[in-house]
Amino acid sequence: MRTISTSSDGTEFPTFTPDHSIDSPPNLRILHFNDVYHLDPSSAEPVGGAARFQTAVNEYRSSKRYIGQPDLITLFSGDAFNPSLESSVTKGSHMSLEKAIGWTAAPLDARFTTVRVKESNLGNFVCDIMRLHYEADCAIMASGTIRGDQIYPPGPVRVKDITDCFPFEDPVVVLRVTGQAILDALENGVSLYPALEGRFAQVSNITYEFDPLKPPGSRITKWELGGAPADLQKMYVLCTRGYMARGKDGFASLLAKSEGGTAEEIVDEEGGILISMMLRQYFMALKVLDQWTHWSPPMEHHWGRVVSKVDHHHPHLQPGSTTALLIAEPIARQKDFRGRSLSPDNDEGWGDWTAARLRQRRCSAVPFNERVVDDATPAQNTEEMRRIDRQMQIMRRVARKWCRLAGVPSRLGDTLTEWEYEADWTKAIAPRVEGRIRVVCEVGEGNMASSSGSLTSSGGSSLRPSFALDAASSSSRDKLDPPRESSPQPSPRTRPTTQFRNDAGYSSYNVDEELRLSQAGPSAAPSESTALLQDVLNDRHCSHAGSCNHGTFSPRPASPALADDNSDTGIDSARDGPSGSIPIIDGLISTITGSRNSSTWRRRLVRNVRSKKMSSSSALAERHGLTDTGSMYLAYYVPSVAWMSQYKLGYLKGDFVAALTIAGIYLPMALSLASNLSHVPAISGLYAFVFNPMIYALLGSCPQMIVGPEAAGSLLVGTVIRASVDSGSGNDADDVLHARICGVITGIAGATVLLAGIARLGFLDSVLSRPFLRGFISAIGFVIFVDQLVPELGLSKLASETASVDHGSTVDKLRFIYSNLDRVHRLTAIIAFVSFAIIMVFREIKRRMQPRYLGVAYIPDRLIVVILSAYLAWRLEWDQQGVEILGTVKAASGRAFTFRWPFQASHMSHIRDSMSTSFLIALLGFFESSVAAKSLGGQETFPGIQLSPNRELVALGVANFVGGCFMSLPAFGGYGRSKVNKQTGGKTPMSSVFLSLISLVSILFLLPYFYYLPKPVLCSMISVVAWSLIEEAPSDISFFLRIHAWPEIGLMFIIVLATIFYSLNLGIAIGIGLSLLQVIRHATRPRIQILGRIPGTQRFENAEDHPERLEFIEGCLIVKIPEPLTFANTGELKTRLRRLELYGTSKAHPALPRLRREEHNRNVIFDIHGVTSMDGSGTQVLEEIVRAYRDRGVRVFFSRGPDKAHDVWQQMELSGIVDLIGGETHYVDDVEEALKMTEVEEGSELGIRPPSA
Repeated sequence: MRTISTSSDGTEFPTFTPDHSIDSPPNLRILHFNDVYHLDPSSAEPVGGAARFQTAVNEYRSSKRYIGQPDLITLFSGDAFNPSLESSVTKGSHMSLEKAIGWTAAPLDARFTTVRVKESNLGNFVCDIMRLHYEADCAIMASGTIRGDQIYPPGPVRVKDITDCFPFEDPVVVLRVTGQAILDALENGVSLYPALEGRFAQVSNITYEFDPLKPPGSRITKWELGGAPADLQKMYVLCTRGYMARGKDGFASLLAKSEGGTAEEIVDEEGGILISMMLRQYFMALKVLDQWTHWSPPMEHHWGRVVSKVDHHHPHLQPGSTTALLIAEPIARQKDFRGRSLSPDNDEGWGDWTAARLRQRRCSAVPFNERVVDDATPAQNTEEMRRIDRQMQIMRRVARKWCRLAGVPSRLGDTLTEWEYEADWTKAIAPRVEGRIRVVCEVGEGNMASSSGSLTSSGGSSLRPSFALDAASSSSRDKLDPPRESSPQPSPRTRPTTQFRNDAGYSSYNVDEELRLSQAGPSAAPSESTALLQDVLNDRHCSHAGSCNHGTFSPRPASPALADDNSDTGIDSARDGPSGSIPIIDGLISTITGSRNSSTWRRRLVRNVRSKKMSSSSALAERHGLTDTGSMYLAYYVPSVAWMSQYKLGYLKGDFVAALTIAGIYLPMALSLASNLSHVPAISGLYAFVFNPMIYALLGSCPQMIVGPEAAGSLLVGTVIRASVDSGSGNDADDVLHARICGVITGIAGATVLLAGIARLGFLDSVLSRPFLRGFISAIGFVIFVDQLVPELGLSKLASETASVDHGSTVDKLRFIYSNLDRVHRLTAIIAFVSFAIIMVFREIKRRMQPRYLGVAYIPDRLIVVILSAYLAWRLEWDQQGVEILGTVKAASGRAFTFRWPFQASHMSHIRDSMSTSFLIALLGFFESSVAAKSLGGQETFPGIQLSPNRELVALGVANFVGGCFMSLPAFGGYGRSKVNKQTGGKTPMSSVFLSLISLVSILFLLPYFYYLPKPVLCSMISVVAWSLIEEAPSDISFFLRIHAWPEIGLMFIIVLATIFYSLNLGIAIGIGLSLLQVIRHATRPRIQILGRIPGTQRFENAEDHPERLEFIEGCLIVKIPEPLTFANTGELKTRLRRLELYGTSKAHPALPRLRREEHNRNVIFDIHGVTSMDGSGTQVLEEIVRAYRDRGVRVFFSRGPDKAHDVWQQMELSGIVDLIGGETHYVDDVEEALKMTEVEEGSELGIRPPSA
């Protein structure tokens, strides 16, 4: 019970005493969901499990035993609840979300722009509580845990503040890990700096420095644990969040053993406690420690220890205290960054956060100490007075916002007494920044720019800073003095600079007179552009070198695209230094051009191809103080410039092993695709692994993706070649002709994809619907599987003698196989079946065992089958027993590589025949590549390389165009290959380069060893691929059935049946046609709505959704147009609009008689907020609609339209729509204003419509 007592001097103060005896249960009921909890503290009966939990809840709410008791509190967390804690909980309204549970004497910085790039006082406070709660050696918390994204001002801390800031339900866990694992976790935390990533680590009992200019994985330059260098081999007890122990956000080093990692779990998620619950218990203990007479020894020992140790780092202010609170040792006298001695007046801390001092802060630019207040102020000139007056206004606005956030009316702020600023019922916390995280950036030989964790790197501040004004500008970036250990280098300013002093050192910022402090708040808000809160909190500066005029809070703070240390190239663009350069290319260009500047050629290249977007980016870079260098754009369009400059020898082994594994698995597959599906020389399949991976490694934006021939594309190539044979252009044995046709198809597909990339058509991967692709791919898989049955059963020669079978439909082939089962070649069938079974068994073993045994992925099962079967064929002379073998593998021209331009005049007939198929190959290939690239997830090795659909089109287009010149199969990205590459250690595009080199070596030296390779083995490999294409269809069909998506199911079956029973081309045509019809139907359907008003409000909603709860305004038709008006969607606009006039809904059938009378449509109001653009056709249709209304005497209004500078307004003005409706007065800001305008009599001088009789 809380009571008010009076001290000897007459001061009132609160005391807390229990309202029950120690032997009787308190008037409090807490029901805790866990393995053990108590419904009644006087009962020793434990209950557990979800069922008993619900039973206990129902018993309390319905039993007469508890009538008159307070409402039940239920706690959901993973900690084992101690019933004695019940006596520390204030029951009733105090547990509501809006009630205060604690008090802070300092602002708590939870903004993303702080916690995700720097040390934060809130992060320190929470991490310390986590560590001390479990008595761990250290604690690491990903900054994404903190979700408040705002500054919590001094004052009450509500339950809602805690739950909003820490909303996640995964509890804190305790792990035993090595020092190396902790270091890896810290490296992961800073790997994406300065991007606002949630993986940035807030720590306790750990200090670390990192250099963001170094490549990810090696940025930590120094770190200590417990004040001493950490032992990488020693085991430490680490406190962290549960999701980090599951390896999320890249924290693989903290992966628990139960999840397949190496970290030993001391306290797992089942026994852990939520951070929000831990904070609530801490505030409860802080409130009642040393004040309650009945306090259980375990609780006193545990929370007493935690509170006292937290107090060592973040001192507490006693309830109602008016004494000065020193939160840090005084800073010794030292020089600022200009080399001048600091004033002795600035060598003191803040003192306590009293009402008097807060009032001084509200009406002055500096936190005056007593000497400044008492001394006479010297005369100041007019300019100085204006500047101080401006700062006074700014600080008043700061205080008004803080008062609003603290729940205190701002109009009462000037009259607040001292005790109204302080908590008299609990200790106040004062979290601070201690310099645990520091950023160090190398700027030249022997010099280093160092930023303290509490300044530019740590975001927060010492929470009691003192500062002085200085009108002198700081020195230039190019003339940096050697910095002190804790002194950051300031950015040059041209306006007066405010210098701050705190526990860690010095910083500077510019008082921008156009900043809007009243809008300061969450970092996500677009209006956060103020330096004013630095008066209480040292905020982060722009992370870029050079001058910066975007304000202290950037709308895009430290974005990866603009940051020096996370640029695409790794080049420090602000200094234009040599970092990230390419010596070989630079030297070659310099030799040719005679230029001494190695970067000149890049600037010239960018200047010649500069686009409008580049110009905008240049202006943005200039505002942020960056130099717009050519290497930035070159690295974006040629990603190899970026990854080559950042490549480390540590990646070499993994890339080579991955390439060797892929070669062993997929090179035999390439031979099979070429010989069995495409009917071209087998070497054409190997060509696709020589040229395409190499070129994609240079131009592609997905470092881990592997390109190569695919089954669908190979089958489509085979259909064109068969069609050419059927038309009499060649015969089945004409390998030269088949290779040339293959080159033409690949070249056209590459040119198509390349032109699409240049035209920025990267959105094309969304044109084809999922049902179409699934149906088409499943049909292709079934066709391939049936095609391979013929050679697998040894019926190839018999099928070639029957033209209707060899070039017939899939049904014809099934009928042929069934009628000739008695002619099956047994040895061929046995070889094919055994090979298929071995590959499928290995495939299933890998799928089941790979999560536990990663080495299983390295087994080249297909290569093993190829080598064994080739050896057995040679040893047992299978070719003499009727088994077909691959024979000599060579190019059709006789040479290893032959260049042939695919667009020769002699190839025109082939170009015409293969144009449509090539286009489909390009579309399907790009779609599959896009899916593979997106499925691979984020790129952690080179975070600066960002996935771009348009650059993917260019890379794939160039690769296939070059491959077509050498008569290779079409090659695109495949998820299966890319996944194997990632699982076997491939991290960079160098694995693609190695794969190309291995394929080249295979062509030059290893082809003779494939002579005895049995063709049934190759066919069985293709059958495995076909099976993988089919097996994914049942899950999609099941999903569509579950959601009753009958049109999608119908489309899938139509495509499958057309492909199987007739031909592949018919299935393709039907699928593409139906998909395009769906797109066109969706694009051309008008989405206009009739609006009704919610009674008693000024809100309007779609009347067709809930007509019963809306009111309609008599004589007015309110129509909302929520989309741009184009030729596509204005075709039926008149018809839809007329239907709204007649029936009040677009869902009514036109056969119904008219339901709305003409007088209901005297005024038509168009809400055009969604009309962001109009083409000529849309403008013309709208003009015709408005003119028809005017001819009928209907008044037209437009609400929520664009301003006069917008293209929509200009088109409406030029087309005469503005004049037709009566001028600009009929354009209003909202619908409510338009409704008021309808009451104005048109042409009336007074402007008021006379009432009707």
